[in-house]
Amino acid sequence: MQHRRPAASELRGSRPVFILEVEWLGRVDRFCTEPLLVTKADGTALRFGGSLDLRSLQDSLSRSDGNPQGGTASMSVVFPDLSLMREYLEGRILEGAVCELSMVFVRGGIAATVYEDRMIQLRGHVSRPQIGFHDRPQGFAGFTVTARPFDTKTPILQSSQRITATTQPYTADDYHGALYPLVIGSPGSAALPGSPAYVRTLQTSQKLALIAVGRVDANRVTISDEAGIEFTALSVSHEVDELGTLFAQVDLTSPPSGFDISDGKKIYCHWTYLGNDQYGLKNPYGTDGIHRATDLARYLLSLTGAEVDDAQWVSSAPLLDRYTFSGYVNDGRTTVWDFMRSQMLPLMPLQVRVGARGLYPVSLLPSAYPSQLPQLTVDPSRGLEQVSPVQITQELRDIVNEMALSYLYNAREDRLTATLVSTPDTSITDRTRTTEAVRSREIYGERPGPDIQATYLADDSGAQQALRWLLYDRGFLHMAIQLRAAPRYGWLMVGDEVSLTASALALSGRRATVTSKQWDGSAWRLVLAWSLAPMEANF
Repeated sequence: MQHRRPAASELRGSRPVFILEVEWLGRVDRFCTEPLLVTKADGTALRFGGSLDLRSLQDSLSRSDGNPQGGTASMSVVFPDLSLMREYLEGRILEGAVCELSMVFVRGGIAATVYEDRMIQLRGHVSRPQIGFHDRPQGFAGFTVTARPFDTKTPILQSSQRITATTQPYTADDYHGALYPLVIGSPGSAALPGSPAYVRTLQTSQKLALIAVGRVDANRVTISDEAGIEFTALSVSHEVDELGTLFAQVDLTSPPSGFDISDGKKIYCHWTYLGNDQYGLKNPYGTDGIHRATDLARYLLSLTGAEVDDAQWVSSAPLLDRYTFSGYVNDGRTTVWDFMRSQMLPLMPLQVRVGARGLYPVSLLPSAYPSQLPQLTVDPSRGLEQVSPVQITQELRDIVNEMALSYLYNAREDRLTATLVSTPDTSITDRTRTTEAVRSREIYGERPGPDIQATYLADDSGAQQALRWLLYDRGFLHMAIQLRAAPRYGWLMVGDEVSLTASALALSGRRATVTSKQWDGSAWRLVLAWSLAPMEANF
């Protein structure tokens, strides 16, 4: 995503200052690095006291599979007409108060930026506050603000969403303990079952197949038994169990000859009908079932209770929705973040960030032509100075341009059944040829890498898209440089793309991404990174 870039009229003759808003004790306290009035769009003036001392602010974008990241800042303020010790003695502690740190431009002592256009640097909670200094005012506090925490331990399925003597009282004991599967997309194929189902018995001895938790988009599906005998074109209905959990099912009355649904037997669901995909979990954000990357990520993240920046996910959809996922979850130990970092993020150009308005995506694919990006020229007279040598962050030993991607899961056989192989070996049956791999081999030679297991990719186009991204990302050297930037460059945020020119480095209009940002009290330290991929990704 690209954050707001200040207009030339806003920058002309102005300088940046930081403002801080603290929500605590049912009120909002406002601070600035100098006394300031900031006007809202409706003409209302907000008064900011001048006691803010911003000691440090840092944020970075990591390509690891760690938790969603956000920034952190260290600062101090003086709360006017307030004794913090008295508040603490009354049980009103500052820890956990909500803070928003922003930047505005000031010209002649007057804010040139309206409040609604402030450049939010960080929104988070107070941690590790220090109060009661003997040589400071009673309202003085030093503290750290950390981006809002994200619960990485939220399970995708609830423990109550399972077959028990309570939820399904007439169903065979053999199925007790099995979690209702959460079905994503359209797993499997017409010939291959994509998810397990469970024989559900009613008091009347009628047999049905429980196929998924929640409301599904599918109208008709096929059920097959352990021997592969199929019961086709079954209409999907929904029901609520004894604990109130909604689930999807199909009626198994009048099965075909030899179809075995005796107690304890395994059955499976094929999510197709007349050659068309039938989808699992219904999409709360649009049509069909949840299978596109942005909708799946939004749904999973919403399960954690964290705030999600829906607008940014929607704006990223044209790039990210080329990646689709299908499969099922029926393990109660699988958490939202376990799933995303193991099954989604490794296969697509996405990082999840904690921002001012919640969890938002950073696409690692080019989002615009270099000529359309903000232009940065390394030149001390322009407030940008190189302060480090170029670092090679993805070295030759890290380059991969030959790999195999396995996908299309068969639930009955518990294995992946299709493979795409990036290789120059023309004798390989499943060989695929991509521009990224060919160009990488021309530059670095043949460099094989480990095979990739993609359990939640179920179609050829999705697998091809994932393989292309992996080859584009891993097939070329990556470089980075650190710049010292004047305070006015604070509008640049981690994840932003820029067009970088540095004559001393023979760079002219090179696409680069801001991967780190740090305020040292007088200037910014920016790390800009880029790939040596010699082509723009035409994804």
